[in-house]
Amino acid sequence: MTPIRVRGKKQNASGKLQKAIHRSTPKGSPNPTMSEPVRELSLLERLPTELLQHIFLQSLNLNLPRASPILNSALSGPHVKMLLVFKVFSSDSSRALEHSTELLNILDTKQEIAKLQTAILRLKWMTLDFLHQCIRVFLVKTLLRRFRELELNWRTGDKPTEATVTQVLEEAYERNSLGFGDEFLDLHSYTWDVSNQIRVVLGIGLRDGLITLQVYTSKDGPNLRAINSYRWRLLVCLGECRIPDKLLHGPWTDARCDFLDVVTRGGSSVDWVNTTSGEVADVGLKEALLEQNYRAVQLLVQNPWRGTAPWHDLDHLSRPNERSYRERRPNTKVPYKKRQVCCKKSIEWHVGVAPRIEHLRIAVIQKALHQGIVHCLLSGDRSKLDLEDKEIHEWIRQNEHAEEKNAGWLRREIFHFATLQDSEDSAGGDTPNDLFSPSSSTSSDDDIGSTEEEGSCA
Repeated sequence: MTPIRVRGKKQNASGKLQKAIHRSTPKGSPNPTMSEPVRELSLLERLPTELLQHIFLQSLNLNLPRASPILNSALSGPHVKMLLVFKVFSSDSSRALEHSTELLNILDTKQEIAKLQTAILRLKWMTLDFLHQCIRVFLVKTLLRRFRELELNWRTGDKPTEATVTQVLEEAYERNSLGFGDEFLDLHSYTWDVSNQIRVVLGIGLRDGLITLQVYTSKDGPNLRAINSYRWRLLVCLGECRIPDKLLHGPWTDARCDFLDVVTRGGSSVDWVNTTSGEVADVGLKEALLEQNYRAVQLLVQNPWRGTAPWHDLDHLSRPNERSYRERRPNTKVPYKKRQVCCKKSIEWHVGVAPRIEHLRIAVIQKALHQGIVHCLLSGDRSKLDLEDKEIHEWIRQNEHAEEKNAGWLRREIFHFATLQDSEDSAGGDTPNDLFSPSSSTSSDDDIGSTEEEGSCA
């Protein structure tokens, strides 16, 4: 018999589902009500999660979590990612992973380690916030382990605990937020006496997970001398580790600049020959000039810390004569001055984009002239800069007639760098154009802007 459909009467859910399946199923297809066979798990997927994580950290194969959703779920936790960063980027040496024999046992060559580091930096979850979390955990765990191994007491006089070490780190972060600490490394130093004859000097770098530990003794006399020195650091990249493209272009937020700063300090660089990262960095420099982001221009073009101590030269943290100074002058604050070191080699804390005349035109003509930015462009690689560009000449003439002080400053800057370039040129070169000779009639010494002041205001 034909069923009678009553209007307004609700149908059960199974009837609606059957109709929907019937409409969406083409003719000739198999019975839709039959359930599809479930895929049988592989032997690897059946392993416990802890064992899968151990296999992943011992193989360091980034394709393992991509093999199946089950493996991805087991290996995508923040704890596993953090252990991966610790194992691949941490170092017990002031130089890049020279003593990391464990990594060399897993990956045959340092080139393979650099490729792995590059691949990790390109991952979506590798962000600045996650890196900050890794640095906090790395500092606490390393300090606890090393102080217990060396049998040294903490500042409180007791054995170090996670709570006491965390308290010191929180104090360092609070001091750093108030503007204290090293300007470039966010470095904080602590000094205390373990006994009457042993002194500990501890340096903590909040920006890139740097730890320096120096142990002094006074057994041979009143003056302290170092007997042991240790250094640990989290983000250390090999020479062939490449900066990811996501950090080479705008918008230039503070987070992106901080991340690029940490990665370049670690030792990563740009492959200008075999990749298009150099073109991305060139576009990023134009974006930084249009945004007038002084810090981004510094990171992309030149080395703003040239002439200061590199991160592993931290002898200025120690104050071995502090006790004898107080004995000679009681109730007197010990003077502490950070030592500036003239490096034999230029510290590669920058991407290394060679400025072109298009960049200088943007900084001078298209945007309001920022003395710090223009100085960065001129003091970088000038091989692609035409210091006698007609458009720059015309802008200087017009603005000097308008009594613009930046015009006189730019004239002197270009004259200085043109003279410097001629002296560096082995062929001798031509003499600078008379247009760039400093003119005393158009500006005075009061019109000269300070490059350092302009840079600090940006």
